[in-house]
Amino acid sequence: MPSNPLKNVYFGNFHVHTMYSFDAITVGCVTDPDAAFRWAKGEAIAGGGGGPDHKIKKPLDWYTVSDHAEYLGVFSKMTDPSSPLSQLEIAKRVTSKDPAVAVGAYTEALNGISTRQPDPKLSDPAIGHTIWQEVVATANKHYEPGKFTTFPGFEWTSNPGEQNLHRVVIFKDGARVPDIPYSAIESDREEDLWKWMDSMRASCSLSHTTAMRATA
Repeated sequence: MPSNPLKNVYFGNFHVHTMYSFDAITVGCVTDPDAAFRWAKGEAIAGGGGGPDHKIKKPLDWYTVSDHAEYLGVFSKMTDPSSPLSQLEIAKRVTSKDPAVAVGAYTEALNGISTRQPDPKLSDPAIGHTIWQEVVATANKHYEPGKFTTFPGFEWTSNPGEQNLHRVVIFKDGARVPDIPYSAIESDREEDLWKWMDSMRASCSLSHTTAMRATA
C-alpha cells in the first residue's frame, strides 16, 4: 500500500465513562471497562435495566475508557460482597434499588470533594492504585496492533464554585503510566494538574501524556 501520511481517518472516543465512575453507577450503569472495550470492538454487551443488548454498527479504530479519577472504581467494588468496600455504610445506599437513594449517595460524595472534605475511606491511595492498575491492564488487554488501538486514561473532575472544569488525561500506552491518577481530591486547580503532568513526564518518561477538555 502506498504511503498516505496523515490522510487516513480513524474513529474512536476519548471520553467514556463506565460503572467505575461514581456518578455512572448510581444512575444504573452496568458496563465495566472490559465490556466497554468489547463494545467498541463490535461485540454485543448487556444493556442493563432489562433492555436489549447494545452493539455498535461498525467497530471503532481506537478507544479510551476515561472514568473519573475521583473515587475511581470504588463505588463499583461496593457491589461485590467479598470486597471490604461493600461493608462501608455508604455502600448500602450506593447499591440501593431506590434510584433516589443511590444518587443521594453520589451527591454526598461529590459534595465532599467539592468542599475539600473527601471521605478518606473512599480515597485510600492503596485502593486507588489497585483499581488503576486493573484499568490499565484492561486497556492493554484489548490493544490489537494495526487493528484496534487503546489508550489508558482518566478524567480529572473538578467543579470549583459548582462549575465543571473537567479534563480527560490520556497516555500513549500502558507501559509508562503513573501509580495512581491525579484527581480533584488532590487539587481542583487546573494549573496543578498541568504541574502533575509535567512531573510525570519527567519521572516516568511519559513523553506522550495529553489532557483535553471534557464536556461532562
